[in-house]
Amino acid sequence: MSMTPSRRQLEAYRLHHAADEGRVIIYRCGCCKRETALLAADLLEIYDPEMMVYQPPSRCGFCKASGRMTVRFHIPTRFDYGTLRLRRPAGRRQLWKWEMYGPDMVKSS
Repeated sequence: MSMTPSRRQLEAYRLHHAADEGRVIIYRCGCCKRETALLAADLLEIYDPEMMVYQPPSRCGFCKASGRMTVRFHIPTRFDYGTLRLRRPAGRRQLWKWEMYGPDMVKSS
């Protein structure tokens, strides 16, 4: 039995296609209702670029419930700046503020 054209398009959509389009992949757990938003370009470093994007992970990373994950896509716009929280798999980055003149560097006259 042949596949319908819409199903064929869904199965042909891979992770590298989503990364080329600059999409955000949003995984949502139906049990704990948590959403995790990830950049598709970040996932290229971890997963195979030929991975089918519409297949959700097998279980939630927070509550460990299996079979209740859903997948959505989002194309970020300029209105998402400051409101869209992305999870970066590379780890946490810290910004350091270097002070040129601290309290012990100031000359007292």
